[in-house]
Amino acid sequence: MLSFLTTTQQKSSLPLINTAQSYFNLPNFLTARNNIHMNNFMTTKHFHFNKDPTIIIDPYVPEGPQTLQSTKEWKKEVCRSRKKKKKKKIKYDLSPKHKVMNKREAEIESSRCLYCFNSPCQKSCPTSTQINRFIYSISSENPYGAAVKLYSSNPLALSCGYLCSCKQNCQGACNLQNTKQGAIDIKALQVFACNQFMKMNIAQTISPAIKKISKAKQYDTKIALIGAGPASLSCATFLARLGYKDITIFERDGKAGGILAYEIPEFKLPYESLKYEIKLVQDLGVKFKFNQTMGKDFTLKSLKEESGYGAVFIGCGQSKPKKLPIFENLNEGQILNSKKFLKSFSMATKKGLNGTNTLSKLPKLDGHVVILGAGDTAIDCALSAYRCGAKRVSLVFRSGLDDMRCSQEYFEIARNERCGFVANCSPEGVIMGDNKIKALQVVNTIKGQDGNYQVDGKQGRQINCDHIITCVGAQVDNNLCCSLQIDKDQFLEVNHKTGQTNKFAWVFSGGNSIGSETVVEAVNDGKIAAAGIHTYLSAPMSQKLQKIPEQFKFPAFYTSASAVDLSTEFYGLKFETPFGLASGPGTENYGMIKRAFEMGWSWAVTKTCSFDEDIVPNVTPRIAKCDLPNSYINIELNADRTYKYWLKAIKRLKSEFPKKIIIAAITCKGDLDQWKKLAGEFIEAGPDALQLNFTCPNLNAGKSTDQEKQIFSSYHDQVLKVVKAIREISPIPLFPKLLANIPYGEITDLSRDISNVGENIGVFAVNSITALASVNSDATPYPAVGKKNQTAYGGLSGEHVKSFALKAISEIKQSAPKLKILGGGGIKTFKSALEMIHLGASCVGLCSSVMTYGFPIIDELRSGLTFHLYSRARKDLSEWEGQYPKQNLDVQSEQLFKNNEIKLQKNTFAESAPKVKEIVGKTLQHLKPFDQLNNTTQMWAKINYKNCIRCLRCYQSCQDSGSQAIKFSPKTNSPKINVDKCIG
Repeated sequence: MLSFLTTTQQKSSLPLINTAQSYFNLPNFLTARNNIHMNNFMTTKHFHFNKDPTIIIDPYVPEGPQTLQSTKEWKKEVCRSRKKKKKKKIKYDLSPKHKVMNKREAEIESSRCLYCFNSPCQKSCPTSTQINRFIYSISSENPYGAAVKLYSSNPLALSCGYLCSCKQNCQGACNLQNTKQGAIDIKALQVFACNQFMKMNIAQTISPAIKKISKAKQYDTKIALIGAGPASLSCATFLARLGYKDITIFERDGKAGGILAYEIPEFKLPYESLKYEIKLVQDLGVKFKFNQTMGKDFTLKSLKEESGYGAVFIGCGQSKPKKLPIFENLNEGQILNSKKFLKSFSMATKKGLNGTNTLSKLPKLDGHVVILGAGDTAIDCALSAYRCGAKRVSLVFRSGLDDMRCSQEYFEIARNERCGFVANCSPEGVIMGDNKIKALQVVNTIKGQDGNYQVDGKQGRQINCDHIITCVGAQVDNNLCCSLQIDKDQFLEVNHKTGQTNKFAWVFSGGNSIGSETVVEAVNDGKIAAAGIHTYLSAPMSQKLQKIPEQFKFPAFYTSASAVDLSTEFYGLKFETPFGLASGPGTENYGMIKRAFEMGWSWAVTKTCSFDEDIVPNVTPRIAKCDLPNSYINIELNADRTYKYWLKAIKRLKSEFPKKIIIAAITCKGDLDQWKKLAGEFIEAGPDALQLNFTCPNLNAGKSTDQEKQIFSSYHDQVLKVVKAIREISPIPLFPKLLANIPYGEITDLSRDISNVGENIGVFAVNSITALASVNSDATPYPAVGKKNQTAYGGLSGEHVKSFALKAISEIKQSAPKLKILGGGGIKTFKSALEMIHLGASCVGLCSSVMTYGFPIIDELRSGLTFHLYSRARKDLSEWEGQYPKQNLDVQSEQLFKNNEIKLQKNTFAESAPKVKEIVGKTLQHLKPFDQLNNTTQMWAKINYKNCIRCLRCYQSCQDSGSQAIKFSPKTNSPKINVDKCIG
């Protein structure tokens, strides 16, 4: 990717750009090519002038086909049969196996998402993560909002992003699965969002609402969790979010993380990422006790009777590796199991895991290493064995290649690292020599009709090897087997709907110990158990639970930034947030506005109401999508419902949502008395304000009707007279809705006159813009009405009108600084909403975006503005570009983020964050007339080498539309800026 950022310096005596010099500085082969072209060009009979290099145009694209010598230098890849591909050296290579997306890649990938309603990806996720919503936040340049969505459902979202087999879960259910581009890369987007959030250095905390609830005695109950693996970390997090204050995790080893820390290699899951998520758990007050072994330091009975724990969660997994009978006579020095090998490998590659600042010694392997197994753990061992010195690694397993238990993605990684796969083989014995392993004896297996693999005793062979690592599973620790009931598969017996064990009502379990195979399943087990523990402790007496209440919900992920106050107030109106619904299809009836308020919208403007005799029948189709995303053309007029319906709806909405702001939109075709009569009836219904709608962009191309012309001399005259008339009878604020496509300068004069009418009068800017959408190839308009394919000029909305709206809002605020503006027009994300606020809008209303993405986009708007205000109070974040750190364009690679430098910021900055009203109009100081702009500085482009993919589109654009200030190396295709020629 190539992007341009700018730098400035004081203008000196800049040399005039010499296109001849640009020509002569071209690579030799281009110079020669253009010489030939210009010789031919200047010999034609139509041109008679001397050969002047200043008229040379470059780059020149030949019109006809060219020939190219078939040599290997022109080919990107050489056939393997001609040149053997060098084997990659992977010893001690701990680089991540999963490429992390950059900002542009993430935004492009997220923009492909359909944001499906009732999305199949969410249904296929064990933790029920709102995948479509977090992806929408990424596409809106709001990774903070994406991370909040992720961590609300999954406390180990980053770890699961690295480890989850998404193709078997959410990604496999994507509606784009069968398209050419394929399913959305959910896993990569999840890692991207969580990594960005980690860089923000924001702590998790308990919301004030939960702190009030947690004062009840129930929340002082002591809760113990055995094992610090993913299930326990998840359970502890959700219990703490509910308000429980005395939560302790007992861990056998010296560090938290369980299997994620001790058995997942560094190149698969960076230890710094795991430590960060453990810190998020500690932020909630969860305590850890290390080097505590069940059966030795405590028992279930002692936790209950001696220590006084009211509930216990068991999340210690399967700590005892299984051992094949054929290896019973071999010691640990001759054969390794996966748990011991991966733990020693992790100790040698993860700094701090062994409790010191130094790394342990790496296990020494050489020669041929055989891995028994075909799951993800077996591949972890295979890849780790290469990094311990093995020359050759083979996976031997009973099943066929089609039935391997590992994920397809991880299989490809192992195959690319030259791991061998020996399928349909079952180990039968070991050949020893000099007290060392010499070979593994195997027999072939065949798949029966029942799908199980059986040994074929007639066929066998031996595989020469130097080391054997077994990955044949594990089982629950004996101490648990003695204390609790075990099922036929050697897992703890639990009620999977509640996580409650069958033997003790106060004991719950989840993770590997109950049969869950993946990290994301273990996380969900912890969530279910947390709900079960809370339900159990909330019951009047100890009892067995049948299920969790259907309406049970956990508190969302709450950060130190979540405490930022988004409210704003003016004209006596208290807005919870500046985000509301503009008058349109999204406020068509009572039910829609009610649902919007329930989802978090702060205010809403009703559909335009009028007397029944003024209602104009609508046509169909009346709304059509335009070519630009999130843009529409409409020829819809006022509401289909009568004004009496809206009088009742407004009364009901105000009684149900007294803290929400309801603005009634009205219009009238009559004289001032009719306007006052209509306004009076709506004022009695109890709205918080009135919006006055005048000439419609869809009617008479936005011009006044003949009836209106008889009453008012102009649009300006109509607005002022109606506002003055209604001001006389209205005790509530008024907001006339202004058009954007009125004569230049009139909107400023009109705004200034409106502000002089009286108190509590603002404006809504802007209405949709009169336009025509498009014309089909058969000369019919789009959209067309009726059999004759007729149309009319309609109101253009959405992203098409955003630039007009920004200009209008800035002009209004500059001409009438005291006027409060409800902004609208083209808002899609918090970023575009923030633009309007910075230009002078006190609140912003959305319409087209709601039609495209639905009411849930309020979450993205709120979280985006929350982070923006919070970041203004932190010096380190205030220097960021939006929600991303500034890029250093002088380097071609980025240093990996080191989490050990993090000290999570506590809730100390939210109180000092600016209020919404303090950032209103903040950009206006930068808007100046053209003749006042600084013309003494020189600006030039700068190449972002980190994102550059060497497509040379910049070179072509600069040559054909610029100052020929970019040159490139023909060998590397790497562009470079010539600052002496660049004019910015």
